[in-house]
Amino acid sequence: MDGLQTGVEDSKDRNFVTALARGLELLRCFRPGEVSLSNSDFSERTGLPKATIFRLTHTLCALDYLAADTRAGTYRLSAGVLHLGFSVLSAIDVGERAKYEMRRLRDGPNSYITVALGEQHQLDVIYLVTCNSLEGVALSIRVGTRLPLFDSGIGQAILVGMQDDAREKVFQIAGRESSQREADGRARFAEAKAFYEINGFC
Repeated sequence: MDGLQTGVEDSKDRNFVTALARGLELLRCFRPGEVSLSNSDFSERTGLPKATIFRLTHTLCALDYLAADTRAGTYRLSAGVLHLGFSVLSAIDVGERAKYEMRRLRDGPNSYITVALGEQHQLDVIYLVTCNSLEGVALSIRVGTRLPLFDSGIGQAILVGMQDDAREKVFQIAGRESSQREADGRARFAEAKAFYEINGFC
């Protein structure tokens, strides 16, 4: 299961606000290409009862983070989420600072190169800045695209570049999902590290 099954509910931090975490987990339930979700979808992905989901979706609609389609009984992300997203992006100047190097890489001898910067979030990588190839047929990457942290080149590069304590926190997140998920993640990291030490990239 996704969402709260990653260990949010069993947090022992007394300052941790579980209700807030649950609301944010609902917003994270949307997957690439999905426009709308029902209360049943939210319940299945978070493991929360439908009564709790109903209160959360009602609150998120009131705050303009979700928009309800009453006829279909579904919800979509609303303008409030978009505002938060652009606020985050506007506060990150790494794109401006890296623009020259990204373009230099893209415009090198391989004209089909696409360059992107991503950031780890939970067990995903989210693209923050992209510089797509100018070729008509090439890999196209969009800002906001998510990739699995353990099973993508950019995710493995992030893992290899992390400080040990930060990487261990990622494995703990995976472990709260399942022991197998953690074991797989550690194995993928070990492979990526060995590859990097020989080749200099992931």
